[in-house]
Amino acid sequence: MAEVAIITAAMSAASAGISVMSARAQNKAAESSARVALRNRMEKAKRAQQAAALETQKTINEAQLVEGRIRVATSEMGTASSQTAVALQRQAASDAWTNIDINQQNLAGQLTGIRSAAAGRLAAIQSQTASPLLEGFKGGISGAMSGMQLAKGAKDAGWIT
Repeated sequence: MAEVAIITAAMSAASAGISVMSARAQNKAAESSARVALRNRMEKAKRAQQAAALETQKTINEAQLVEGRIRVATSEMGTASSQTAVALQRQAASDAWTNIDINQQNLAGQLTGIRSAAAGRLAAIQSQTASPLLEGFKGGISGAMSGMQLAKGAKDAGWIT
């Protein structure tokens, strides 16, 4: 009977130890994946912000070019200070600000999408983690059951008493 207890205890301890080590390795891999996901999120956000800044600068440059063309055209016609020239310049500035505002709204949408995707990825990674204590307990029970089955077979075969 002592042999059955020894076999059961040994199988339980071995299985529990393996389960704990497996859970720790799984958690370490999940932590590494989470770090990579966060780093990717930061890089994507940085690229989106850089692209938006470039678009904003292009819009400003284009607005300045349009304003310069308006000044040249109206001064050649001798109407540089006319209401038409001022209205055209205001419209060019208004168009530029509208385009910049749209660009900023697009950036905000991109950043929200990046954050949402990262949050989903992190939730998926989190669901892959395991409690080493709980996994050890489950492994111990599973090992004990296997040990009892093994001991029963050994006893039925007459190898132990």
